[in-house]
Amino acid sequence: MSAIAIAPHQLRLTIDPDTLGFASTAELQDLPLPWIGQERAQAATQFGLAMEQPDYHL
Repeated sequence: MSAIAIAPHQLRLTIDPDTLGFASTAELQDLPLPWIGQERAQAATQFGLAMEQPDYHL
């Protein structure tokens, strides 16, 4: 496999917030999440979301 040089701007994914279907992530808090085969990721995310510390980011 050969290496390909890419520019830094090619590493950034930009998503238009209007395409997400919600205005605030608070709207997603009580929705079920599809964690197919990702039990450890689900547990870690639920732990992080339960943190009530200021400036705690996932």
